[in-house]
Amino acid sequence: MGVALSSVLGLVLLLGAAIPTPAAHADTPQQCNAITVSDVQIDSSALVDGALQLLPGTDPVTIRASLGNATNVPITLTALAQADTAVALTQQILWKTDSSSGTSVETPLSDSETHPLGTLQPGESTTVTFTLTLPASVGNEYQGQTVLLSLSVRAVQQGF
Repeated sequence: MGVALSSVLGLVLLLGAAIPTPAAHADTPQQCNAITVSDVQIDSSALVDGALQLLPGTDPVTIRASLGNATNVPITLTALAQADTAVALTQQILWKTDSSSGTSVETPLSDSETHPLGTLQPGESTTVTFTLTLPASVGNEYQGQTVLLSLSVRAVQQGF
């Protein structure tokens, strides 16, 4: 089975701020030629003093990346969110994934580690969008809590 993992974003989330870590980039393993990653965008309107701001009830933070199937077989894409679900803040943060192929899923970080993104045929590409939201109902008891979050996309070649 051919598998490629593309790290789209690594964040430390803090109520009121999300600070990009060194993992905030697109990365495919050197031996990987199954998927292309380009045009990674982090919502610049959410940047304040070099940090992403994630405030209760405000506009969500978006991260986008273009992914392409560079193989001659279909690949299945799955969005992955890795966070310490023992941290209560993960129950409040909503993560949503959308792909330009029409797939859209939204869950709290604590409820789901994966979101299906659909299948890319050979030569096709899609834009994957991650959206992070902190609802207005989140109370002051979450101030100062942090959670390390890694968002990525897994590509698996079909038929292997």
